[in-house]
Amino acid sequence: MKNNINTSQIHNRKIILEIRFRFKSKILDNKGNILDSIENSKLLNPFVFALGEYGIKAADNSEESNERNALYAEINRFSFISSKIDSVDIYFQKFETMFKAFTDIVGDVEMLRIGCRIIGTYSCKSKTFKELLINFKEVFPDKFYVDQFPVTDLRLQVIYQNGNYNIGPINKGDIFTATNFTHSDVIDKLGTGIDVDNYFLGNDKYDGNLLTKVKDVFTASLAVEKSLFDKLSEM
Repeated sequence: MKNNINTSQIHNRKIILEIRFRFKSKILDNKGNILDSIENSKLLNPFVFALGEYGIKAADNSEESNERNALYAEINRFSFISSKIDSVDIYFQKFETMFKAFTDIVGDVEMLRIGCRIIGTYSCKSKTFKELLINFKEVFPDKFYVDQFPVTDLRLQVIYQNGNYNIGPINKGDIFTATNFTHSDVIDKLGTGIDVDNYFLGNDKYDGNLLTKVKDVFTASLAVEKSLFDKLSEM
């Protein structure tokens, strides 16, 4: 799976893959075994964990604000969140390895929903936020009458079948960056923001190959992100 965007043009990026499944009580009785299996994958370093009422959390930092990778395995969901993306292929390999470590203990799950969210800030051609804002205003349809209001920021949300995306200009010190990227390596720069969220429901056409379907949803989300980036990077 090839990187869809040149990493030099990505300021910050977070990817979340989640499988929601029908309640599986075996998870409650096997929290320790699940932790051992995931730790043995050696993909979280250091390995920090917490036991919850409904499952486990494993991460790579004891401070939540500085986590770069975090995994949740609970009674009805499995998710992997990462803001340290070496490549999209490596990210998916980590998800696949840790999910298999999870199912080695609890067995197969009955999928209800697969979701993929990609949140990022990216480079642009504008040199100032004012210039970037003007470029955004130029592509907004005239019927919104943006010239009649003292516009200080913009955000566009589009909802489509099985997903949605949000885009907008990002200023230095922007709340979008501060909210989504709390780790110490955050890059706080002028640019554009993209938030893509796609999903697949278990009652849709499904051939039973769960990880293949997860990869399909992941690939679709990457395609939306790339399409938006290609347009926004010219602003």
